[in-house]
Amino acid sequence: MVGFIEELIERAKRRKIFKRNKKSLEVKILAGLLYFLGFH
Repeated sequence: MVGFIEELIERAKRRKIFKRNKKSLEVKILAGLLYFLGFH
């Protein structure tokens, strides 16, 4: 699972998905995963 999250972080870095950097990229990815999985 950790490798999967690291891969998502690397892809987000390469594609420059997020424009602002107030929160770390790791937090944004994890929040997106939790939301997608139904924890909202």
